[in-house]
Amino acid sequence: YSGQGDFAKAKEYHSMALHYFQLQNRRDRIAIGFTAIGGDYTNLKDYSKSEEYYFKAIALSKELGNNRQLAIIYDYLAHMYNRNHDPAKALIYILPASELWKTIAPESQNAIINLGNIGAIYLDIALNDSILRTRNQQNPSLEKRKLLVLAQPYLEKAVELCRKNNDMVYETIYAQGLADLFVAKGDYKNAYLSYKNADQKDDSIHSQDMKNEIASVESKYALSLKDKEIEINKLALATQKKQRIGLIIGLCLVGLIGGLFYRQSQVRKRTNTILLQLNNKLDEANKVKAKFFGIISHDLRSPVSKLINYLHLQKEEPGLFTSAQSTDHEKRIAHSAELLLETMEGMLLWSKSQMENFKPEHTSIPVHELFDYIKKQIAPDESIRFDFSTTAGLVVYSDLNYLQTIMQNLTANSIKALQKIPEAKISWKAWKKGTETYLSITDNGPGTNEEKIKALYDEKVITGTRHGLGLHIIRDLAKAIQCKISVQSQPEEGTTFILAI
Repeated sequence: YSGQGDFAKAKEYHSMALHYFQLQNRRDRIAIGFTAIGGDYTNLKDYSKSEEYYFKAIALSKELGNNRQLAIIYDYLAHMYNRNHDPAKALIYILPASELWKTIAPESQNAIINLGNIGAIYLDIALNDSILRTRNQQNPSLEKRKLLVLAQPYLEKAVELCRKNNDMVYETIYAQGLADLFVAKGDYKNAYLSYKNADQKDDSIHSQDMKNEIASVESKYALSLKDKEIEINKLALATQKKQRIGLIIGLCLVGLIGGLFYRQSQVRKRTNTILLQLNNKLDEANKVKAKFFGIISHDLRSPVSKLINYLHLQKEEPGLFTSAQSTDHEKRIAHSAELLLETMEGMLLWSKSQMENFKPEHTSIPVHELFDYIKKQIAPDESIRFDFSTTAGLVVYSDLNYLQTIMQNLTANSIKALQKIPEAKISWKAWKKGTETYLSITDNGPGTNEEKIKALYDEKVITGTRHGLGLHIIRDLAKAIQCKISVQSQPEEGTTFILAI
């Protein structure tokens, strides 16, 4: 940007660079950043700001002992003062810079420019009458003649070193200055020779510039032809690419259609396989349910047939039973009828659970209400001792009807298992562990084996009982309310069923 003359933009990027050097604490680079920004302000003609940044750079370079950077800053500061029409002040900084260059790099381009600029500043003061008058007031011994004498060796040395280094640009500048010096001294012969030297160098520079420009035009033309060739090749490649993409899309479409046909065939095969499996399962389920209803019909007929037989006996032989016997039989038949009703309600509940869209209704159920329900199902003259144990206020979250039916059936199964057991006992317990509530029923019967309880876990197994709904119905109802059932049994010691809800 500085080379393009956009000094504001150059300062913006120099400021960013300085910011990052400060973040990294690169003090040597910070000094360079200050110097660069000072140069930007010089080009923008904001000389006070330029001076501020140059002085920051001088202080930091002195602190670091970086004499090379210090010499560069002095030269830049002198250039700034000279541009601001204060060549006398420029001398204050450019002369110390010269001393530094003599020790650092006496024949470097920076050192040569420093020498030439010292001579040029002396010459400017000598040729500027107003500056000269001011200088004479401060130092009357500093006359025009003496200034010209001071300027001459600096300019001559600069021209000599430029010629030695083949630096035609700066040789032309300082040769022109030397010619002006000879004119001021009245030495026209040397003035002519210096002008001639400057003119020759200037012609060489412009001649070389012309050659460079011609070479640049030829290069641009060659590049233009090459660019057109590349553009044509790009168009050809683009056409080939489009054709290739078209072929690929066509092949993809063919592959996609073939894939769809294949997938449709596979889906049809899977569907047929699933349908066949479902038909087999449906057929098997129908057989299982037919067998189950054949078994359960006996359980339903038993209490009804007892009632009919009793009524026939009462009609045909009214005096067969005593009053006490009749009362006892009536109580038993009434109890059997109530159990039959419970059994039918349980079957209705189970049939609902088999419906796809039927869902249990979960509520908070006090455990003591469940135990009270089981107590009501016990026959008045039952010879089995019942125990109920629970924590006060214990509540279970489930469907009341489902859970009552499961507990009723488990109780009926335990009663059946204890028919021939002396001192028979059934214990219901309830407790809570973690987030789950547990209900357990334990009897001291003969125990059971895995084959008998298989219906709890295997849907293909059918079992029947003349009292109760069967373990497979317990399984279905428990599954519907997310109740886990486990069994613990020991031969001749009894069986425990545990419900985890």
